Amino acid sequence: MYSIAPGTRIFGIQLPIQAQSTYFVGDWERAAGPAEMARIARTCDEAGYAYLGVCDHVALPEAVAGSMGTHWVDPVATLGWLAAHTSRVMLLSHVYVLPYRHPLMAAKQFATIDHLSNGRVICGIGAGHVQAEFEHLGFDSHRRGRAADEGIPVLAAALANEFVDGFGAKPRPVQTPRPPIWVAGSSAAAIKRAARLADGWLPQGPSNADMVAMLHTEQAAAGRADVLMAIGHITPSIYVGTPSWDVGDSTQLRRTVRTAAGLRRRRCTDAQRGRLMARRHLQLADAFEVVADAIPDHPALVTDQAHMTYRQLDERATRLANHLTGIGIAAGEHVGIHAANCAEWVEAYYACCKISAVPINVNFRYVEAELRYLYENAECVAVIVGAEFVDALESVRDALPKVRMVLVIGPQYEAALAAASGERDGRERSPDDLYLLYTGGTTGMPKGVVWRHEDLLLAALNSGRGGRPIERPEQLGQEAAAAPGQARLMALGPMMHGGGQWVMGNAFTMGGVFVLYTGARFDPHAVWRLAERSKANSVSTIGDAMARPLADALADGTADYDLSNLFSIGNGGAPLSAGVRNELKAVLPNVIILDSYGASETGAAGSRADDGAGHSAPRFNVGPDTTVLSDDGRQCAEGEVGKLARSDDCGTALASDERGSLRRLTRGDRGAESLEARVAL
Repeated sequence: MYSIAPGTRIFGIQLPIQAQSTYFVGDWERAAGPAEMARIARTCDEAGYAYLGVCDHVALPEAVAGSMGTHWVDPVATLGWLAAHTSRVMLLSHVYVLPYRHPLMAAKQFATIDHLSNGRVICGIGAGHVQAEFEHLGFDSHRRGRAADEGIPVLAAALANEFVDGFGAKPRPVQTPRPPIWVAGSSAAAIKRAARLADGWLPQGPSNADMVAMLHTEQAAAGRADVLMAIGHITPSIYVGTPSWDVGDSTQLRRTVRTAAGLRRRRCTDAQRGRLMARRHLQLADAFEVVADAIPDHPALVTDQAHMTYRQLDERATRLANHLTGIGIAAGEHVGIHAANCAEWVEAYYACCKISAVPINVNFRYVEAELRYLYENAECVAVIVGAEFVDALESVRDALPKVRMVLVIGPQYEAALAAASGERDGRERSPDDLYLLYTGGTTGMPKGVVWRHEDLLLAALNSGRGGRPIERPEQLGQEAAAAPGQARLMALGPMMHGGGQWVMGNAFTMGGVFVLYTGARFDPHAVWRLAERSKANSVSTIGDAMARPLADALADGTADYDLSNLFSIGNGGAPLSAGVRNELKAVLPNVIILDSYGASETGAAGSRADDGAGHSAPRFNVGPDTTVLSDDGRQCAEGEVGKLARSDDCGTALASDERGSLRRLTRGDRGAESLEARVAL
């Protein structure tokens, strides 16, 4: 069996021309054919490349042909053809989608090629990802992982033995006891599959130390700690010499004499496209992914229509992220989310964070002038839009000259996800990635507030953890896995406002469940039905406008809801009157009312539990990083009115309001600081 000596690095190449997805195909490849493929193969064979790789799709749906193309030369036929044009280089299927075929058929194909090539086959196996392709071929895409798990042992047995279950096949492979099997994929399931069943692992993108550690841990758990595995890595594209065209930001330029040294420094084993990945950071997608990896089968999102585990939500967000990357959306670019509350809003938000793009919250209630102003200001390059808002978007399309894609939630959105890979690309993100929140425009036109991801996590999305320090992102996953249960936080307000996004962020940061009300209109009985079904612990409201109908719905006697899991009513964004407080206490006597105060520029600044004491104005407990400043920047004395301020580089206002320029960390709302470290509005 072909193997790599311990500590040795080899280099191979994915054969150009064979697969022509628009995600990566070069213009020159479109006009090339068998003659060019043969020339490349012979050159690699003579130059000492370790392997040539080919990949696999049978038939792609018309809905995704524009992004993935339809030119995918059959991998088995291509490997056989390559065997005749080469004499030394290994022939790798990178990858062959095993769930499309019976494992005995796959064994016959690989054994034949190994026989004809004099022992040069490497069986690279994947589970596949295009849902529509599976369904068209008559297979259940949801069983693809299980099918791979069940098929690989049969493939291995048939490659090693002439007879399996009483049925024999020749010719036999040249390699003994059989050709190697390398399993592809970067998900936890794929890494576990490789550790348990394979001789090598091919990541979907760059590998990193955490992935390799997981591989070794799973090997040990499977009793295979002593098995030496081939570990792949996909490097950046490298242009040797001086290009005569724009090769893009992801391609590295190298003089010929420096190329080999650069590859050695990178410790690569797979010369293909991609980027090197480093450690996790305090970044929104990194924080979500470490929790998703720790508790993949725990519930993550519950809406009126959907129920998703962390694994399911992460995969859908990853598919959308890969779709956005495939159409050229880059880190730092702005993607509008123009939709009412729905699961797709959550997916789009985290998809943007996964590729370090910036999700832009678009207020669907804006009139045309406000929409035009926001879109012109935000400079979006793509928009994910609810079907009911397409006409509103079209009315201001002239304000979106940079938009390269409009993706409509519904069939078009689902087709894009089905066509994209569900494997993370392994990119490194940064704590300096940007989060941009547009305010509601209550003090003029909408204003954008910019945060670093790390600052937002610590200042606005860490309240559920009690504000405890986060030393490293992996800590969140460890806490989630060790927790005896999950907090279930329910948001009623629109996700286009910061309040809904921050309830979501707090839920996921603490490994909890985010419950999102998605009704087309505010129906208090529908809210309580969702709270009952989801076993919500906390329901977040926005002042009397929401809280009064909720209290009335419980008091009218038309329905009886099991709210035994409900612990608190959280209120923010607008005050609760004394009358509504009393109504809530009457119908929910065992539930705490928790008032919170914050701002787009300050994060979660203060809170108070209703203790029954009357106040002429709400008073909030605040931390040592929060105070009140006068208009000239000095700290206010007790009882003095000023502007709320927060230290530690929490946020930056991009525009001024009618009271004057918003300084860094300063919000325009007025407050007074008392000696008891409280702020009163």
